Amino acid sequence: MTFYVEFFADQVFLSFVKKHIEKETKFGLEDGAVCVMSSAAALEAIVNQLFISKTSLKYFDSFRFYEKIETLASFGGIEVNWGQGPWQGINELIKVRNWLAHYKETTIGLINSDSQWIIDNVNKKPKIEPGIVLSRSNSQKYYNAVLTGSFELAQALKAGCEFDFLLSQNYESIIVG
Repeated sequence: MTFYVEFFADQVFLSFVKKHIEKETKFGLEDGAVCVMSSAAALEAIVNQLFISKTSLKYFDSFRFYEKIETLASFGGIEVNWGQGPWQGINELIKVRNWLAHYKETTIGLINSDSQWIIDNVNKKPKIEPGIVLSRSNSQKYYNAVLTGSFELAQALKAGCEFDFLLSQNYESIIVG
C-alpha cells in the first residue's frame, strides 16, 4: 500500500512556539531564542507556500525576506507598513532572528551591579538586549504578529481555507493519506 504524505513545517514551528509560550515553567533566554527562530521559520514557510500556491514567480528564493513579504502584499493589493500593526512585530522578529542567526561576538556591552547598562565614550547601550527581546512576552508578541500578518497576506491573496490554522491555532504537522 502506498500513502501520500504532506509535511507542514509552518504548523510544526507554530505549534512548538505556542506550547513553549503557554508552558507554566520558567521561560529563559534559550526558550526565547528557540521561539524567535521557530516563529521566523514558520513565517518564511508560510510566505514561501503563498508564493508557490498564489503566484507564478519561480525565483522568489533569491528575494530578501522583506522583499518576499512586500511582493506578496503588492500582489494582494495591500501595503506593508513596517512601523505598525503585525508588520512592526514581524520587523522586530526578523531583526532579532538575524541577530541570532548571524551572531558575531559575545560582548554586547557593559552592565553595573544594578543591572543598568553603562553608557560612556566607549560603551553604548546594546542594540538588542537579550533579556528583553528573548522574553516570554516578546515571544508571544512575535508569534501573534506572525499569525496576524500571515493571515492578512493569505486573505489578500485569496488563499482560502488552507491557512485557517492561523486563526484557529489548531496545528497539524503531517498528513498521511
